[in-house]
Amino acid sequence: MDFTPVKKRAITKQTLSMTKGVEYYLGFLSEMFLGEKVESKSGPSKEPPQLADVVNFETGEINQVIIPSVMYKELVKAFPAGVNGVCLAVTIIPPREGKNYNLCNLTEIEPPTQFMTLWPTYQQQQGRDPEQTSKVGAGSGTSVPKGKK
Repeated sequence: MDFTPVKKRAITKQTLSMTKGVEYYLGFLSEMFLGEKVESKSGPSKEPPQLADVVNFETGEINQVIIPSVMYKELVKAFPAGVNGVCLAVTIIPPREGKNYNLCNLTEIEPPTQFMTLWPTYQQQQGRDPEQTSKVGAGSGTSVPKGKK
C-alpha cells in the first residue's frame, strides 16, 4: 500500500539553540509569546522566556527559538507592531567582560522565496487568517489579528 501523509500542522517544535557568534537566518512565523513558567527545584524561579516560532532558512526546519531579553527589547523597538512575517539575520554575541547578559546583532533581510510560500500555509495551519495577520517582510506584524481583541 502506497501512503503519503499530508501534514496538517506542527504540534511540537524543536528548540533552536543559537550558538554564540554564529549567524542564523530566520523568518518569524509567529509573534513573540511568553513561555511557561517552570518552578526551580534549586533556588528562585526565573521569569518565563519569550519564545517565537521561526523557520531556519539554512536548514528549512521550523523551530521554536528562545528570545534573549536584549534581543526581545531590540525587536520590540524595531518592530512595534510585531515580528510575524519578519526575516532577520541574527547573531548572539557573548557577554562583555563584567556583564552577565548576551548582546545581539540583528539585520532585517529580504524574505527568501521559500518563506513567501511557507508563511501563508503556516498561518492557516495555526488557525490564523494570513489576510488578517502581518504581511511577509513588511515588519508590520500584529500581536492581535486585525478586528479581534
